[in-house]
Amino acid sequence: MDIPNFQKVFNNNQKDIYGYLYSEKIDTNTYNKLLNAFNNWKTISDNEIIEIKKIITNYVKLNENVKGFTTNDSITLFDNMDNHYYAVFNNNNIDIWYINGCYDEISIENFEELIFMLQY
Repeated sequence: MDIPNFQKVFNNNQKDIYGYLYSEKIDTNTYNKLLNAFNNWKTISDNEIIEIKKIITNYVKLNENVKGFTTNDSITLFDNMDNHYYAVFNNNNIDIWYINGCYDEISIENFEELIFMLQY
């Protein structure tokens, strides 16, 4: 599957899981909104969470009817078992990931662990 402005980073044909990384720079306003949401996830309003969901899912132009939570280094969103969206925070940077494939959301320490597990 080709997704505009995303590059395929990995494909696990055996498990039918594909990972894509957004290749464009995120504008400052969006960066600040995502960072604020990540740092204050438990206290921001429902409307702010809805806005964050729209921002992240809009990169892929897929369903914004998603559920989500935060991990140590990401905002994790999913709309079913096949579509997973991530805003990953590292070194003053935010990477937007879209992972297509069926897997259960698992408890992980960081996003790198998830990528490692999904590739093998």
